[in-house]
Amino acid sequence: MISFCYWSYWYLIVLPWGWLTKPTLVGVLNFVGLHISFSLLCYSYYKSIHTDPGVAPKGWVPPGLQEEQLETLKQMEVPRDALLDIEHFYIPKWCRHCQSWKPPRAHHCKDKQSCVLKMDHYCPWVYNAVGYRNHKFFILFLFYASISLIYFLICCITRVVLVLSNYSRATSFTLPEVIGLMIQLFLTLPVTIGIFSLFCYQISCLAGNVTSIETYSQKKYKKGAKKRNLEFKWFYDYGFFHNMKEVMGHSFLQWFVPVMPEHIRKGDGVTYRTRLYTVTEVGTDKPDPEPLVEGLTKRK
Repeated sequence: MISFCYWSYWYLIVLPWGWLTKPTLVGVLNFVGLHISFSLLCYSYYKSIHTDPGVAPKGWVPPGLQEEQLETLKQMEVPRDALLDIEHFYIPKWCRHCQSWKPPRAHHCKDKQSCVLKMDHYCPWVYNAVGYRNHKFFILFLFYASISLIYFLICCITRVVLVLSNYSRATSFTLPEVIGLMIQLFLTLPVTIGIFSLFCYQISCLAGNVTSIETYSQKKYKKGAKKRNLEFKWFYDYGFFHNMKEVMGHSFLQWFVPVMPEHIRKGDGVTYRTRLYTVTEVGTDKPDPEPLVEGLTKRK
């Protein structure tokens, strides 16, 4: 689909408008800008496919627990439809598929037959799981795909408007061009809406430092906290910029470059800054006797 849009861009926009034979400043800027975006799109897509998302280290064991405690925790099982108490978050999770402990934020991927570190989801578009080491590449793939597709649609619509308004530089449509344009708009518009919507969803998750998989348990924790008359804040959420830097890199310019951040390249994928404080009543300094998390407050 991406290749089809690219060649349609040449056939419907570049050649008819003479950006190569009769170049103008506007034409050159448009031509160069789209090809930069398209190149970054292709490279991000390639990296999403070929970068290992990271799998749980073999033999990883939750620290600070004795063997008897671990054996007891192996037998614990929470019903899928059950509300989750805050304390449940800190209990180590056992993977019955891998027969090993799952590190924090890791989830079992049946397609990779292993527990993927900080797994977001498995994406058939990239034939790979999206996780700790390739999440940035996947987001940039969606970002540059959205830019390229939206730009192409604008160019197509602009050409139609210019032809209908008898603009001197806009050539009339030939029959093959009309057919190609109709096919292009019919295919590109829904794909653009789908990709851009997915990009917006990914950014909303990234802003709250929650993966797509974690959103399901996040809802259960919120309901569980509400049942206990508590206000809930996600365990890994430390503000927009901190959350963005954790995946995209520490420099703002680095966010747009498909290069793995240094802290991810050297990171273990099992250690995350996590809220772990006591709950206090609103308007008082009195701590709750139960050890919960920072950001939780009792409702009055």
